Amino acid sequence: MSEGLHNTINTLLMIFGLGVSVTLLYVLYTFYNIIIKAENINQKWHNKHSVKDDSIHNLVIQKILCRLKKELNATKIIIGRFHNGGNYVNGLPMKKFSLTHETAGGTELPMMDRGVGVLNSKYSEAFAQLATIGEYCISDIEDCTDDNFKRDMRSYGFKATYLFLIRQFDDKEDGFISINFKTTMVVDKEHRHMVIEQIPRIMGLLNMEKQHLKDEKGN
Repeated sequence: MSEGLHNTINTLLMIFGLGVSVTLLYVLYTFYNIIIKAENINQKWHNKHSVKDDSIHNLVIQKILCRLKKELNATKIIIGRFHNGGNYVNGLPMKKFSLTHETAGGTELPMMDRGVGVLNSKYSEAFAQLATIGEYCISDIEDCTDDNFKRDMRSYGFKATYLFLIRQFDDKEDGFISINFKTTMVVDKEHRHMVIEQIPRIMGLLNMEKQHLKDEKGN
């Protein structure tokens, strides 16, 4: 091998090595910034909202759900919220939901104990309709065509279920409120509106906004 060719190869190897090093440093720097940003956001939230603040907002949400349960003569009312739960191999986020609030009784065990990190794909038909029209109404669970949803509602002893979409104030889907009955039930327009009109206040409370702690009646 000539000396000139040997020098050229060495030069190319040095350039290649330098390029790999710069790329690796850039990747590490980017990853570091992502971690720092996530930690800052997490720290900012914890500094802003104490356990006491969180509990006060959750208490008001619970009162709203209990009031709706009584007015609708429902068996149980729950709130579920959508969230990410990791990533698939192709990089897409795993869409999940968790139950975050529920009224007491109505089932043998609390639904929140089982409803953590559930894949949205489990209820694909139910959520497709919920996200499209804002509601998923099943007055008789035996008529439900989402087989997974039907099976789970049966396991809880519910004969009728009504889901209402909860949206953030920027219109992004945040979760749902579920009204459940131990008997078949047709919820009329007036009572469905009773639930829907509470959603903005519930969303505000979930966002920890203090102005939603009391409604126009001071409740």
